[in-house]
Amino acid sequence: MGIPPKSADGNATSPGKPVRVLLCADIDLVSLPVRAAIDRAPDIQLAAAAADGVMAVSTLRRQEFDVAVIDIGVGERETLTTLTRIQKADPGVRVVMVATVSFANIRTSMKGLMAGAAAFVPTPTAHSAWSSEAIFRDEFLRVVRALGQRRDDRSGKPLPAPAPRLDETPITTRPAGPKRPKALLIGSSTGGPQAVSDVLTEIGPGFPAPILVTQHMPPVFTGVFAANLARKTGIAAQEAVDGSDLLAGHFYVAPGNKHMRLRRFGARVTVQLTDEPPVNYCRPAVDPMFESAAEAFDGQVLAVILTGMGQDGMVGAGKVVDAGGTVFAQDQATSVVWGMPGAAAKAGVCHAVLPLSAIARKIKEFWKKP
Repeated sequence: MGIPPKSADGNATSPGKPVRVLLCADIDLVSLPVRAAIDRAPDIQLAAAAADGVMAVSTLRRQEFDVAVIDIGVGERETLTTLTRIQKADPGVRVVMVATVSFANIRTSMKGLMAGAAAFVPTPTAHSAWSSEAIFRDEFLRVVRALGQRRDDRSGKPLPAPAPRLDETPITTRPAGPKRPKALLIGSSTGGPQAVSDVLTEIGPGFPAPILVTQHMPPVFTGVFAANLARKTGIAAQEAVDGSDLLAGHFYVAPGNKHMRLRRFGARVTVQLTDEPPVNYCRPAVDPMFESAAEAFDGQVLAVILTGMGQDGMVGAGKVVDAGGTVFAQDQATSVVWGMPGAAAKAGVCHAVLPLSAIARKIKEFWKKP
């Protein structure tokens, strides 16, 4: 039996049309594992294949697809050109990048993610420590299912969040925490690189507190992510280092395969990187950062949950609120996947649920409050 379709937050959906996939790849190393994965999923359909970006865009203009899968091993320039053309041809289609892991492909994938691609899934190779065929298949299908919740409005304009189903918890907000924050915490996953970049670009240099970011990413990717963010935003940035002090106006990205916790030593708060087991199937995970920061700063934190699958960050957000801090979440209409922010919103721990374009402004307004 096939795996039942999943909604954006990981819950089973009612049976319906399969997720329609457009594959843009001409290399067996990439196309074969993608085809093999889709063949095992009756709820996902390989609706068309194209050998290059020009053919993919031409096909996209004639047919409707939910997800476009593109091989980025063809090079950075061609990948980004194809991504841009796909987004113009159909702003609502979600793009998943696939390729074997190399430094060039990591760099290309990071630029693609920050330009609006939803996810990158490494394809398996014979000697790869990154992805076996089973790991690739499970992750690829999980991502495609989550992204396959197609919007009816094909203009790409954000839509109002749909009315809650009877089995959903109504979304309520709560007053802001009573404590003035001393640190900004950001957690994200699928669709997060572009969302984090947008928020930090608008915040800009000179923010009066340290900024800590946990984005679900493997090793190597997080260092490239931090470097790209620094170049784009102008904010001093680094991949977090164990034992480092936190400086106002700097941001710190949790390294891949390490949880980033915070510890207080007298008046100092420092980074602690740990090899503890994955939380919510992730390492780094958002919950350990939120929970430890709430304790280290005695609740004087503002936590922001951006787009992502699953519910990582929900428990930690509750700890922030319990300690006197405040939580914002991205809204459903502007999230690539409303799993993580949706879980926190439905748990009733958020002071505000906001479109992505309003989050940075709200953060700066909040910091100016007396």
